[in-house]
Amino acid sequence: MGGVERSTTLLIQHLDRTQFEPILICSDDPAVSPLAEGVEARGAPAVRTPFLSVFQGHSARTRLRGLRQLFRTLDIDILHMQILSGNAGRVAVLAARLVKIPVVIITVRGAAQETESPLRHQANRLFDRMVNRYTTASEQNRQSQISDVGRDPKKVRTLYNAIDITPYWETIPTAAARAHLSLSTNGPVIGTIGRLDTQKGIEYFLAMAANLHKRVPEAHFLIVGDGGRREEYEALTHQYQLEACVTFAGYRTDIPQCLAAMDVFVLASVLEPFGLVLVEAMMMERPVVATRVGGIPEVVQEGVTGYLVPAYDGNALAEKVVHYLQNPDLAAEHGRAGRANVLKRFSIERLMEEIHALYREECELAGIMPATDRQN
Repeated sequence: MGGVERSTTLLIQHLDRTQFEPILICSDDPAVSPLAEGVEARGAPAVRTPFLSVFQGHSARTRLRGLRQLFRTLDIDILHMQILSGNAGRVAVLAARLVKIPVVIITVRGAAQETESPLRHQANRLFDRMVNRYTTASEQNRQSQISDVGRDPKKVRTLYNAIDITPYWETIPTAAARAHLSLSTNGPVIGTIGRLDTQKGIEYFLAMAANLHKRVPEAHFLIVGDGGRREEYEALTHQYQLEACVTFAGYRTDIPQCLAAMDVFVLASVLEPFGLVLVEAMMMERPVVATRVGGIPEVVQEGVTGYLVPAYDGNALAEKVVHYLQNPDLAAEHGRAGRANVLKRFSIERLMEEIHALYREECELAGIMPATDRQN
């Protein structure tokens, strides 16, 4: 359950069901089960299909036929797709158009990783004709989708990600949070949360830890998350001789408790379209140190809610973390400013207002109307 899955679940949970009836369509791969089960627990149906799985090996023709039949059976008015990047979902969009689904919206969750050729730009523009609207989570990603991928600027809209602030509202004592995580330390805790893969820059977090350990020997480092590179990162921890002061907590769902255990939150990503975990950290009034990549500068206000440093630079991360540890009043001030920033810009209420407005706008253009309007 990464950021994409959590955001999708949140959207379904808060959708106005007097106007829109949500159905999740997802892969039947077991790895996707937490997403489907979470949606079902919130009262919405989840339809699992092999035709969205990257592991089934179906041909494009077979997937097109299967999705077309599925869409026809479900009688969909709006297909809102969540993709990572590139041209994912083209088969599903074509299936949607073949069964005449009126509105197709694509949310691009990932970042464009390379500039496509002029020929691919033309192909993307042709594909755009089958899509009513694209959304992205940051203005930087929107501009990248336009310039690097070739999206039609008129069709791409920025809708900032959001969180449900409820689980983060109450203050959790730091000592209790550390006991909850079995962290036996009296020193400062510097932490990160994310998948253990290349994108999240865990190796640079560990380089920061190695630098900081020499200057603040009592510091402890908490890494929350799991992934395919965990053994590699554990080996790097051994190489840095940090085994005694680094905790790999694995995958966890108790994110507020994890954040409450930290004095400073660090995100060392080398690629990040938004950085939802930064919003969660700020809501917990933690000062943040993050890399200046992707949409992160739109989330973190430099010198107000946190600090930004170049990517791939563990020493730069360490400098800003030390600055917070040496200036606890400043850290607290930035933490409070972070929560105010979240309440103003990243609440689920704000996002759902924008989502509902988008749906209604596209329904009107397509000549259909939400349920409440049909009844009136």
